[in-house]
Amino acid sequence: MRVHVLFAHAGDQKPFGCSYIRLLQPLQHPAAENRGEITFGVQPELADVLIVERTWGPRTTLAQVESLVQAVRRQGACLLFTLDDNLLDLDTISIEQKMYMRYLARHADGVLVSTPPLAERMRRLNRRVVVLPNQVDERLFPTEYPSFPKTAPLTIGYMGTPTHDGDLRMVLQALRTVLRRFDGRVELQLVGGVADSRLLRLFDGLPVQVLRVPVEDMAYPRFVDWMRANLHWDLAIAPLDDTFFNRFKSDLKFLDYSALGFPGVYSRMLVYEGTVRHLETGYLAENTVAAWEEALTWMLEHPEERRRMGQAAWRFVQDERTLQYHAAAWWKAIRDLCGDTHV
Repeated sequence: MRVHVLFAHAGDQKPFGCSYIRLLQPLQHPAAENRGEITFGVQPELADVLIVERTWGPRTTLAQVESLVQAVRRQGACLLFTLDDNLLDLDTISIEQKMYMRYLARHADGVLVSTPPLAERMRRLNRRVVVLPNQVDERLFPTEYPSFPKTAPLTIGYMGTPTHDGDLRMVLQALRTVLRRFDGRVELQLVGGVADSRLLRLFDGLPVQVLRVPVEDMAYPRFVDWMRANLHWDLAIAPLDDTFFNRFKSDLKFLDYSALGFPGVYSRMLVYEGTVRHLETGYLAENTVAAWEEALTWMLEHPEERRRMGQAAWRFVQDERTLQYHAAAWWKAIRDLCGDTHV
């Protein structure tokens, strides 16, 4: 079976991070060897199975997608669509992009998604939906629980794209209060972009550092290398505002943080409640200023508990959420959706 992936990109013909995590790494992992041949790119190629990811390209049109579906049908190939966020209901996605994603979902032989809530959303368009939860590629992360040489101050870390300004804004007051309370004994590091510069100005006078990822390290495998070399956090945070869009998200941030050995504070939402065991593999905080102040303060004041939670979370991810145990599920899903007539 030959599978060709049309990965999502921003016009530079380079895969997004989600493309690596959701497609390129699982389908090329050694645990799935000899199950099929995988190729990928930004242009269609003749194959038994064609997988289209998210919005595909920034200049993709509905007409282009309609032609693609017709070509796949003429070839007798199998067409799959994959989505890891509820882009169909996201305001920043253009109407045309939503139209052709819906078209793809309706006309695909099956849809691959990352969470059960997203599966329910996509079943309005296609009955044949398979949930493939996110996993991490154990080859990229430490094979032993990392031990960081520690010097003062303690470091709280946050990682997110510019689309997560709302999540950071939700805990901003709690962070400001805690940074003042610890008065130089704690600093905050932000990795990624902040779309609204006014957010950063609200941290003026406080020990806050924005770490910029070099362009050459943006691709996900190299980004993991960069994180391992540059991040030595005592505590990681994953606030998630209770918005309609966020209710469809996955627990990927928990996986990344934990695989790096960082104990974390996570919003008490379904996204994390299904994975994080409170005070065992992380701290689940209600989405209030008081709850986040309490969570951050408690974690900072209990170093042994932080380390115990970090180790437990790291072990959980190693044992339960790595591709060495789950990569084959991707090929099984493809065969189940495409059937013998295609493969």
